[in-house]
This record gives sequence, C-alpha cells and structure tokens, in this order.
Amino acid sequence: MSSSALIKKVEQFATTIVNKNLDESSIEEYAQKVESIKKYRTKDYDKSLSYFLQKEVDIYKDKESNGNNFDKSTVKILDTAKKLLAMAKKIRRNNRQASKVDTNILTASPFFVGRKRELIKQGKERGYISFEHNGVKKLTYENKLGELLTYNDAKTLFALFALWDEQGKDDWLSFTKYQLLNKMNLVDGGRQYQIVHESIEKLKNTWVVLHEAYFIEKGKRDVTKEFPLIIGHNSITESFDNGNLRSTTYEIRFSEFIYKSIQNGNYSLISLALWDEIDSDSGKAIYSMISGISNMEDNSQYLQDDMFVIPLNVVYKHLKLENPKPAKNREVVEKGCAELQSIEVIKEFSIEKIAPKTFNLVIEPSDWLNNILSKKKVLPNVEQVNLPLLMNEDEEKKEIKQSIRNDQLEFPINEEENVAK
Repeated sequence: MSSSALIKKVEQFATTIVNKNLDESSIEEYAQKVESIKKYRTKDYDKSLSYFLQKEVDIYKDKESNGNNFDKSTVKILDTAKKLLAMAKKIRRNNRQASKVDTNILTASPFFVGRKRELIKQGKERGYISFEHNGVKKLTYENKLGELLTYNDAKTLFALFALWDEQGKDDWLSFTKYQLLNKMNLVDGGRQYQIVHESIEKLKNTWVVLHEAYFIEKGKRDVTKEFPLIIGHNSITESFDNGNLRSTTYEIRFSEFIYKSIQNGNYSLISLALWDEIDSDSGKAIYSMISGISNMEDNSQYLQDDMFVIPLNVVYKHLKLENPKPAKNREVVEKGCAELQSIEVIKEFSIEKIAPKTFNLVIEPSDWLNNILSKKKVLPNVEQVNLPLLMNEDEEKKEIKQSIRNDQLEFPINEEENVAK
C-alpha cells in the first residue's frame, strides 16, 4: 500500500475525531486501527507525517502572505493526524515481536544477497546447484531445482518457524494459507500465495551440511550430515456436502536437527514486522547475521565491548558478494547498514582499516536491538570438534534421502487459489 492511501485513511480518522469532539484517548484507539492494517511501514508513517507537516506550514504561509483567515478546524485535523501517525509509529516499535530462528541457520546462512551469474547459469543447465559457502560459519549448499535461496525465502521460513513456535513445536506444523500470509504481513490473494508456494518449493528442495553446527545437547560443535530444511509436506482439504472446496490445511515438518536445535534453546530472535521495513537484501542479511552472532555459542571474536566487530571479508563471504571490484561490495554493505540505522536497528556503523587491505565492519546496536538481544542469553563457549563430512558414504546418504523423499507428498495450490490468480 502507498503512503497516499495511508494519508487518506489517517485524514479520515482525524476528521472523525475532531468532528465528534473525541478526547485524547481516542487518538490511541484510532492509531491502533491504523497499525492493525499492518501493510504500512515506518517509512510510510514518516512520509505521511511530512505531508501533514508541510500542509500545515502552507496554511500558515498563505495566511501571512495574503492576510486571510484560516479554518481552525482544518489545522486541528492536521494536528490530530500528526498525533495519530506518531502514536501508530510508537505502537509499531513496541509491537516488533520477535520469533525464534535456529542460530545455526543464521550463522551459516543458506540465503544469499549476491548471486553469481555463472552459478545461476550452471543451476539452470544442470537442474541442481551445489557449492561450499564460507560466511560466519561454513556451509555446503545444494538445491535440487538449481536455485539459490533469497532473503524473501528466508522470510517464508522464519514465518513458518513463528507459526510452529505458536503451536507448541509439535513434529508437524499445520496452517492455512491465510495464517501464513497473515504472519508474513501479506494480503490474502492468489498471487501472494503463489509466491509463498514457490518459496516453500525452493526450501523443501534445499539440502545443507553445517560444518560448524552447535549441538546444545552435546555442548560442542560437530559437522552435520546433509539434511533438507523441510523434511515433509502435506495438504488436507475439506469440502462441503455439495463437493465445493471448504478449506485446505497445509502441513510442514522441519528437519530433526532444526527441531531439536530450537527446542533445546539454540535460537536467535528475528522480528518479522521489522523485516518488512527493510528494503534491501543486504540490510536483511546484516540484521540476521548480527542476530545470529549475538547468540552464537562463542561469539567473542565478533563481539567487543558490546560492539559487533566483523572482518569485512567475512561479511562479503556471508552475503556472497563476489564483485571483483571491492568498492562495489563495500557499497552494498554500507547501503544495508545505513538502512538499518535509518530504522533504528543499529545506532552507528563504520568500516575501520586495521591493516593494508584489511578492514572491519563495526556496528553499535540500537537500544531496541539490545533489548531484543538481552531476552536471549548467549550460549556458553564450546569445544570445536572436527569430524569427517560423511560425503563419501554414498549408500548411507542415498538411503537417508530416499527415506525422507518417500515421506514427502505434494504441496498443491488448490482450485480456489488457481481461480484467484
């Protein structure tokens, strides 16, 4: 939704408050109504607030230049509109509820900002894609469709985690398309669900090996066997007596590794409401990266005096920024950090030179982020254990994959959704 639609809605509410001579308490009530729409971002609030401020200034300028009287009720409506927006913005900040995401997933990161053309071309030609990725932690990535996961796919996965947590973390997560879209702050519609459906297809065809996964029950790091992000998927339809479709419930089952990791407390907190306020993939990637680092089992190499200090080359690798011109990669990182600063996720950031051609990204978290991070205690330091990757155990690997695939069912788009498209 555009800021012009927001301006119209706020102006309508402000006019109602003024014309009905409602008291100040009604401002919060109507601000809650604005916020409940959930499709506007903080930037939309700021743009709309600037519009009402300018409109008020224009009225006073017109009076000074022409000596004309002005309608006091109009000024009161503008003033009320500004208060409504300020209150809605405050409510938004207070309502940035965070959801649990496996810390191993955030620090290894199977989601990418940079997408090298050669890699994408290879995926399309071969029908699959596989490579090793070095970020904060090391990952082997494989996608059976030849595609790379984006940070839009990350949002889908995080929303599924949030629903799963709300349902009590059973083996299977059950949800309707409306529940998922609502959790993702998306309007219910065929096109939106098609996008989410495609994202789930990509997620269930993505397999990973985490080379430095932390097992909280063991109190140490191990290398995992290859596992899919989503291990099972199903759909259940209900019909009316006349045969027409009544509803469809979808079911998702996460890999046992992810299930146990979050259940045992190895998770970080990610705000989906905040996620929607971040425009750039680099901003989303840096936000998720520092959220993961904050709850790593041993983050002393990246945290110094409550400041994130991350080698810039590690940031480039984590985001998969592979432009041969370092200035271009740096520009992407700075853009993401600047955006996080503008929406008060981080307070300050800088890129500091520590040696010839060696730089650190230094980030000071905001009070809001510190408050979120403080709700989740950092795990204790652990022993690093290097184990073989089991990548040569072909028979065992095939058996594991086959047993999982035998359990997989279709995840269809129902007839109702096809019509909506």
